[in-house]
Amino acid sequence: MGFVTSKFFVISLILVLIFLFVRGGSLIVNAFVKDTQNNADVNRSIIYHQRRLIEGLEEQVSQCVSDLKEKEQARSQYEKEMKEVVDKSLNRYDELEKQIKILTTQNIR
Repeated sequence: MGFVTSKFFVISLILVLIFLFVRGGSLIVNAFVKDTQNNADVNRSIIYHQRRLIEGLEEQVSQCVSDLKEKEQARSQYEKEMKEVVDKSLNRYDELEKQIKILTTQNIR
């Protein structure tokens, strides 16, 4: 009877150890899965915030490009107006030069 009891005890002990090993392994696997899920959540959060940051930067770049286009148009308009002023001044200078020549030739006679 003692042999059967000890055999039963050994088998029970082995089954308990197997159960504990399997249970412990599943706890380790569950902990790993949970850690992986937490990492995935953190990564999703980081990606979300990076996307928001990129969207904000894209808006700022778009605004800067728009401002540069406006300034380029204003500069182009200014150059056009200044060219007209210079052309008028040169034409006026030519007219005055002609009048001076006419007056000097009249004075010489």
